[in-house]
Amino acid sequence: PVAVWQRLLSRLEPKPFARGDLVVREGEESAASCFILAAGTAKVFQGGRVVNHLAPGDLFGEDALIAREPRNASVQMQSDGRVMVLAERDFRAFLIRALEQGVYAASTGATERMLVRFCSSRDLRQRIGLLSGSREYLVSSTQPGVEALALYLMRKRGLTAWVAPRLTTTSIRP
Repeated sequence: PVAVWQRLLSRLEPKPFARGDLVVREGEESAASCFILAAGTAKVFQGGRVVNHLAPGDLFGEDALIAREPRNASVQMQSDGRVMVLAERDFRAFLIRALEQGVYAASTGATERMLVRFCSSRDLRQRIGLLSGSREYLVSSTQPGVEALALYLMRKRGLTAWVAPRLTTTSIRP
């Protein structure tokens, strides 16, 4: 809804960066925010290799917030620019809750529903490209945050994904 987006936009804080500045450093433990590139251009580095280019409007840094893991890449400004900073508490309040609201939603009519278990966020990133848009996915992981990250990344790619229901066991006594 428009009111939700307006509240979210009011929480963004602008921060200027110069060409060559690192906005995010790979391996950082204390991920306290994510970012939207408002002006300028940036490159994403993973293991020293360029893996993506960012332009105004691109969101980055959200993986670490969702999975509660260290940053998986570095982002360096390629020109002077401005980044809009969204604090973790606001990110969680607006985006994560919206993702998780549809956890048990009804089928969209895909021909097949598949359970996918991810061991870690690295496992998720390695296997996500193999998933097909013709299926619905029920996502499971023993790692807290990996399910939410899977939902986010899968939906971002246009895949239909939900968190798999938890199965519990109980003892029945005669």
